[in-house]
Amino acid sequence: MARISRLALCILLILVTLPHITTATATSANCPVDRSHLIPRFGGRWFLLGANVPWLNGGYGADFGTVEEWNQHTYNADATRTMFRSLRQQGANTVRWWLFADGRGAPEFDSRSGGAVTGFDATFLSSLASAIQIAAEENIYLVFNLWSFDMLYADSTATARGEHAGGHRDLFVDNTKRASFINNALLPMLRYPVGNSGYTIGTHPNVLAWDIFNEPEFGINEPPHFTPSEGVAQPVTLAQMQQFIAEISGAIHRNSNQLTTVGSASMKWNSSTAL
Repeated sequence: MARISRLALCILLILVTLPHITTATATSANCPVDRSHLIPRFGGRWFLLGANVPWLNGGYGADFGTVEEWNQHTYNADATRTMFRSLRQQGANTVRWWLFADGRGAPEFDSRSGGAVTGFDATFLSSLASAIQIAAEENIYLVFNLWSFDMLYADSTATARGEHAGGHRDLFVDNTKRASFINNALLPMLRYPVGNSGYTIGTHPNVLAWDIFNEPEFGINEPPHFTPSEGVAQPVTLAQMQQFIAEISGAIHRNSNQLTTVGSASMKWNSSTAL
C-alpha cells in the first residue's frame, strides 16, 4: 500500500469526517493544518463539500413554493432522496438549495409588485420540512439560499416569468414591508416543526446555515465599484443591501441556532488585490 503522509492523511480526514461523528480525529492537534477557513459547527471545524441547487426538477423558484401561473410546484420526495444519496455516494456532505430566488413562487405577496409579504402557500413549509427530514436520513447538511439579485428585476407582469418574479425592491427600502417578510415568512419558517424529530426548521441539526442573498453585488448600483446586472431595473445602494442582509441575519440568529452567510458573486469584491 502506498505510504500516506501525516499531512495528507489529516487533510483526507478533514474532508471526509462528518459532523455527526464525535471523534476528535479531524481536529486533533497532531494534524499540522490551518483550519481557520473551516466552518465552526458541532464542536469542531468542518470542510463543506457539495452542490449548489437553484432548482431540482426544472422548476426555478418552484421546488418549495408554487408558481401560480403554471400551477408549478416541483418538490418531489423521491427525487430529493435520489439527489442526496447520489451526492453522498460521491463524497459530498452539503447541499445549497434555493428557496425564494426572485419571489415568483414564494413567499406570498399582497400585491403584484412591491407588495408586503403575507406568508406561504399550503405546500411550502411541509415540502421544506420533508426535504430536511430526508437530508437527515441520508446524512446530508443543508444551506438554504433565500434571495437572489433577480428579485430586483423589474415587475414581470408582461413576461413569462410569473407575476411575482422581481419587483421586490420595497423589501429593501420600506421598513414595514421588510418587517412583513421577517414576521410573516422568515420566523414562521424557522419555527415550523420537522416531522416528529422534535426539531423545528430553525433548530434542526441538518440545517447548517442560511445564505441570505445570492450575488448581491449584481443588485447594487454604486459605481465605479458596483454596477447592476443587466435586467436589474430596481437596484439598491450598498448601505441598503447591507441593512437588508443584516436585519434578516439578525432575525435568524435571534430565533435559531444556525449560521448565516452571503453568496458573493466574485472574490474581487472581498479582496483588495483580486481582479
